[in-house]
Amino acid sequence: MSIDEFLEEYFKLIEKVNEFHWEYLTTNKFIFPKNDYFQLKHFIDTAVNFLLDIEPNLFDNLSSKLFNDIQSLYQFYNQFHKKSEYHKLVFYNEFLNQIENYKKLKQEFEDTKNKMKKHYSIIEEKESLLNKIDSKDTQYKTIKKDYVDALYYYSKEKENYYALKEEIETIENRYKDEFKNNFIKLRDKNLLKLKKIISTKLFYFDSLLWYRAYQFESIMIFKEKSNIEGELSTKTFIKYFIKNIDIEKSQNSQWYNYLQTILKVID
Repeated sequence: MSIDEFLEEYFKLIEKVNEFHWEYLTTNKFIFPKNDYFQLKHFIDTAVNFLLDIEPNLFDNLSSKLFNDIQSLYQFYNQFHKKSEYHKLVFYNEFLNQIENYKKLKQEFEDTKNKMKKHYSIIEEKESLLNKIDSKDTQYKTIKKDYVDALYYYSKEKENYYALKEEIETIENRYKDEFKNNFIKLRDKNLLKLKKIISTKLFYFDSLLWYRAYQFESIMIFKEKSNIEGELSTKTFIKYFIKNIDIEKSQNSQWYNYLQTILKVID
């Protein structure tokens, strides 16, 4: 299997997902936001849970469908990001194992290592026995012969070990750089596109979320009682959360820093 063939198969699913959602967004003339709403994902989830606690009927069919779609895409993004984060692991554990000659050499290499361990174990055992008995002992010659034989077979396997190691490294070096460059290029391209799709859907969900919030008296009563100033929006609620965070608690300091960061995204 060539590098191109492997990469085509490896990225087939994410390319298919991207193509479907990208075509949907462009065909229906969705606007791609200037700001990176992908960074707001964690907070929007928090806001959703917060508002649902106040009003369980917050979602309608459209907002529920869009929210679930985003969650599914975000999970897929994280899974693929984790899977493809280290190109070396993919190269050694997946791509090279598609090459039959490489697989055969690797198996021979492992078998040779095991044989070396076996012979070395015999060498240590016989050497220990030779040190414990007299050279005139009737068993001495037999043990000595076994010791010399083990040394011989060990040295032969050692030669084979380095020969196989050189062949394996030759194959690895033949493909390594090309694989790395092509893999990283395709990985980053596809993940970036998927992030943009998720960011766009979050942008529209964000608007829909606060539009829905305005429809419920329970949320409006909460807004009034909590002295939340300004319109109901993600920006307003970020400021509300920042205002009410106890940053002296270590677990809240990271949340506080995150909110400060994403507030700049939508400023």
